[in-house]
Amino acid sequence: MKGNQLMVTVLAAIVCTGGLVVSCSQEKEPSVKAKQEYTEKLEARLNQLEENLEDMEEKLKGEEAELTAEIQNDIEDLRERKQETREKLSELKEASSENWEDVKSEFGDMVDSLERAYQDMAARLES
Repeated sequence: MKGNQLMVTVLAAIVCTGGLVVSCSQEKEPSVKAKQEYTEKLEARLNQLEENLEDMEEKLKGEEAELTAEIQNDIEDLRERKQETREKLSELKEASSENWEDVKSEFGDMVDSLERAYQDMAARLES
């Protein structure tokens, strides 16, 4: 009887440990769906930024030449940075579970920076 109790205890420990390992790994690794949803949100933000830049260029048509040239240069700079960010998006889509959080954080920071730069330009144009 003692042998059976020991075996049951060992099996229970193995099952419990295995459950914990699965649990831990599931918490650390984002699901494919979660990764896809996150990248789609950020891609939508990049698309919105491009639309905003196009709208800004339209508004520039009626502005003075000096301001127009300055903001046009800023728009080109933002477009270059946006392209770099799009390239980073492919890295994010292909990121392994091990480096997902690092790439995700870096990419989110890049998009945030682009949006702030756009907002600064828009504020200058409005004033």
